[in-house]
Amino acid sequence: IIILGGHRAENTGETTKNILNNEEMQNLEKEDYKNIFFKKDIWKEDQKIVVVAGNDREDTRNAAEQFNNNILRYFENIKAVQIELEDFEIEDLDKLKETGVNAIFLRVFDYEGKGVYFKTENAPVIKDLLKEVVAEAKKRDINVYAWMTTLNMPWILEEHRDWAVLDDEYNPNTNWYERVSPFIPEFQEYLVSLYRDLASYDIDGIMFQDDLYLADNEDFSKWAEREYEKDGKNLEWSKWKARKLLDLAEKIIEESKKINPDLKFVLDTYYDSVIDPGNGIEWFSQDIIGAKDYFDYFAIMSYHKQIAEENDLGIKESLEFLENISSEAREILGSKAIMKIQVCDFGTYSILPSSEIEEAFFHIFKGGVPNICFYYYRDDIPFKVFKRYFLNSRAF
Repeated sequence: IIILGGHRAENTGETTKNILNNEEMQNLEKEDYKNIFFKKDIWKEDQKIVVVAGNDREDTRNAAEQFNNNILRYFENIKAVQIELEDFEIEDLDKLKETGVNAIFLRVFDYEGKGVYFKTENAPVIKDLLKEVVAEAKKRDINVYAWMTTLNMPWILEEHRDWAVLDDEYNPNTNWYERVSPFIPEFQEYLVSLYRDLASYDIDGIMFQDDLYLADNEDFSKWAEREYEKDGKNLEWSKWKARKLLDLAEKIIEESKKINPDLKFVLDTYYDSVIDPGNGIEWFSQDIIGAKDYFDYFAIMSYHKQIAEENDLGIKESLEFLENISSEAREILGSKAIMKIQVCDFGTYSILPSSEIEEAFFHIFKGGVPNICFYYYRDDIPFKVFKRYFLNSRAF
């Protein structure tokens, strides 16, 4: 919905008054003022509202002309790729742009836990690779999201071994990440400070890595037990943990937006949490319904080959299953849902057949989610497939 309207209560101006806040309306009183305002969920879930407004009719008309490209981009689907930053060349941006990619999720931390790829005094800096890629991506009109770890920080555990997440037998980190307990106040403040440094870059958003979770048998650290006792010990364990993780996420988001108010936030999401939100809370302490209040997007790890291997399914069955995930994601998350497509075998690292990738597109679109991110970028992926779908994908 696009509304043209200034501050005067005439025609659409009356509607505009009910959408803009007091500060925005006061700005419209200024002579020659014009702006574009993006609003969500004003009257209806997932409704996108754009208000183009000026001090008078002429300023409003000028605003519509000036901000035309911004409006069109706001309604455009996300066509993204996740990128391993240390293996990426600037020239690859041209290939991505030609393919139709309009957003990139850049991994700004090292998988082996050696540090990060942006400037900060809060973590070991391997090299500041982020700044150049952001600048070059902006030249090509590609949005940049920094893909950042949350709890998985081995460099912290090197100094504080007792800060680790513990299972119900008090063993540290028996799952796949070396996570720090999210209940430690000092670590919470550390995370906020680290993310504020990241927010100082000219990025469009930040994606939380999929390590913001606690398994059903975690966390039994002394900090978690103290916090649980403080809150009354009569709360359902999994729901309580999920709430605490969202509280931490909210704190990081709130403080990061003080540095960069326009940042959007993405949560890397387990597909299990979409198919059955109750299981997401029980298994991962991941409450996607509650998280909708804080995150702009949810990047759903709908990796068909991995799903097939984990659930003893054939490839055909797992590809068809993507339709179910997409349908549920559309129902629960609406336009905030992003479906991720697997392009290589995570075991052998060989590129998957183009036919499989095309089938993944087909079933995801059939389920109703047009926002796509392929994982992960390599220079030998079937670009023709992505180009065909990215340049012809329908609006949400």
